[in-house]
Amino acid sequence: MKQKDEVRVWLESYRELRDNVSRLNQKYLSMMAQATRVTTQYRDMPGGGDSDKEKLLAALADEAGDILALRDKAHERMLELEEFIDNIPTPICRIILRHRYLEGLSWVQMQFALQKSGYYYERTHIFRLHGDALKEARALWRKRKEEDNG
Repeated sequence: MKQKDEVRVWLESYRELRDNVSRLNQKYLSMMAQATRVTTQYRDMPGGGDSDKEKLLAALADEAGDILALRDKAHERMLELEEFIDNIPTPICRIILRHRYLEGLSWVQMQFALQKSGYYYERTHIFRLHGDALKEARALWRKRKEEDNG
């Protein structure tokens, strides 16, 4: 079984963080809709009902805190990736890595984005450029590790 390389896992981690933020946002919106329904349902009730509402509001507050913490982590990762990619020597490799890992574009979307910038590549050529970009990223990763250890 082939082990996934460390650099690619790190590059892909931003997309995962971004997806998790989106998932938590959706969960929060669903809970907010439920809280609105609970508030409406319990307004006309004589007494009671407050414990459910309080539990839901507490859960909303917890969820909002989780979202903020995850957003901060995603933002920090994005800044790390931007700084890392800025140090890739070849301009087209930087562009490919930004489109793929920061913007999360599919291959087709990347092809259109490149065309808008004046780069007309076949998708198979974009795959090759992506491979070249990963090689440069791995070389930069190794260099940084050596500097940190040495």
